[in-house]
Amino acid sequence: MQLTKYAFLLLSLCLTFTFVSCNIEPFDGEIPEQTNTNLPSSCDEATLNTANAAQAFAEASSSSENYSDLCSAYKAALEHQIELCGDDDGVFQTLINSLNCGDGNSGGETPSVTVRAFMTANINGQEYNDMKPNGYLFFPGGVSVNDFLSRPDDDYILIQGNSGYTKPTILADTDREINLRIPKPLWKEGSYVLYDEFNDVFEGVCFYTFFGLNKAGEVSTKELPGEIVISKFDLDERVITGTFKFEYILVYEDGTPDEGPYEVTGTFDYSLDDEFFD
Repeated sequence: MQLTKYAFLLLSLCLTFTFVSCNIEPFDGEIPEQTNTNLPSSCDEATLNTANAAQAFAEASSSSENYSDLCSAYKAALEHQIELCGDDDGVFQTLINSLNCGDGNSGGETPSVTVRAFMTANINGQEYNDMKPNGYLFFPGGVSVNDFLSRPDDDYILIQGNSGYTKPTILADTDREINLRIPKPLWKEGSYVLYDEFNDVFEGVCFYTFFGLNKAGEVSTKELPGEIVISKFDLDERVITGTFKFEYILVYEDGTPDEGPYEVTGTFDYSLDDEFFD
């Protein structure tokens, strides 16, 4: 889990952001109002401001009293980053255009987009009711298609839920991550076997990975096949919803008897907002 999350941070913070400083510390506190005296003077400073503003905004709910202020601060930070760092791929302008801060308009000419990315999970009795993609803080979005870990035999949707997405600069042992991958022939309502990525995957099936309980040299998890139910797949509304379940066994390196199986159940409700569906 930690290696996966660390790799993602390096990719999202160091490769995607042009001239980015990787020394971004966790943010704690309120977003200060941008004034002419505290505008960023360099790309590194602008990037840090964007990370701080994004984290504060991600932790707010739409009903929060300061939601509009945090949203506006995030939008302003993105605009300053574009000014000082550039935006060759248009990623940050797309983010600005997707923001609706309650002021009656979005950050650009493109209408605001409501992104759905909600996963819940009950992992051996412990509830995780707010799981979103690892990159949600910086790139709010639902599913992705054909990520770098997908199989080459077909197009695959990735539905990712991570319990620690609000603090991407902190690698916590308590974080849990579930990745569900669905091949194109199964992009429709139905019930399908959910295979373990490392043991049972073959062409054209749904498979999953589960991170968060492994400790190098101490304990690992052995995942077992489960089930995924797609209750809605709608290209007009561009949403996919459903449920999943699987089991895992804890395997100890010191010879302690295996524990389990333990059950994982969950739900997902995600936007089909990847450019693949445009």
